[in-house]
Amino acid sequence: MNKNARNLVAWIERMLVPDDEGPFETLEALAPTLRPLLKTDIAERFLKWSVANDKAWKTQKKQTSLEMSGALYEQKTFKYHSFSLGEIPKKYETGADDTELNALLEETGCRQYLDT
Repeated sequence: MNKNARNLVAWIERMLVPDDEGPFETLEALAPTLRPLLKTDIAERFLKWSVANDKAWKTQKKQTSLEMSGALYEQKTFKYHSFSLGEIPKKYETGADDTELNALLEETGCRQYLDT
């Protein structure tokens, strides 16, 4: 990677010990680009699949099956994703009182997956 992806390596090294380089963008500024990502990729795909995978794992099914975008989707069931789905609500708790964040999560369909 050092030879072919020098910029990536430099970024990874910066992220290991990041510097405070000023304020973060506001949620209001980020919402127009986050909204489609949260709705389509996170709520309608990742979280929906994660819930189905979690149910399959807990019932010891080797395959996870669900409908996504009007078609049947099947994939091997994964233990790690069952565990990580349980961690998401714990992480959410730190911002659970943020009304702006909650509105965005509700609007995009993500909020329903954050109840513990």
